[in-house]
Amino acid sequence: MKFNKLTKNCISLIHKIYTLIQLKKKVALATTKTKAEVKGSGKKPWKQKGTGKARAGSIRSPLWRGGGIIFGPKYHSIFLKFNKYEKKLCLLYIFKLKEKNIFIINKIFTLKKLFSYIPKTNKNYLFLFTSINNFIQKTFLINTIYNINILNLLNAKYIFISFFTLNLLKYI
Repeated sequence: MKFNKLTKNCISLIHKIYTLIQLKKKVALATTKTKAEVKGSGKKPWKQKGTGKARAGSIRSPLWRGGGIIFGPKYHSIFLKFNKYEKKLCLLYIFKLKEKNIFIINKIFTLKKLFSYIPKTNKNYLFLFTSINNFIQKTFLINTIYNINILNLLNAKYIFISFFTLNLLKYI
């Protein structure tokens, strides 16, 4: 796909997918008990007529103190989907955005040299490889090509890609 400059559609697509991913992370944990979930018996507090009090059917009624909550918050998970094509297009746009900050590594043995120059505290580097050593993965922000994270791509200031991985990117 050829594109010279990013249009408004590209940026809106990146924004859409970014917000969908952020929403998937969100967990709504606030819960309240309804009339059915509050502890208490099913017995009528007093008889319907003859007491002079207002009629009451249950001590669990939302009108009573300690009763259930009407339309209170409930735990729910947010499940939103986006198309694979949209994700692929978004990746292309992000790579286009970060074009000047992408570096291609030709040989694997230069990794040790590369890692020695990079400070370990900075999280602005992203490395994309086909397979990863466990030790290196824990030290730096490194992803395999098969689980590229759009958030990591957007947050990374510099992206390092191996030459072999770059060729595989066409097929993902």
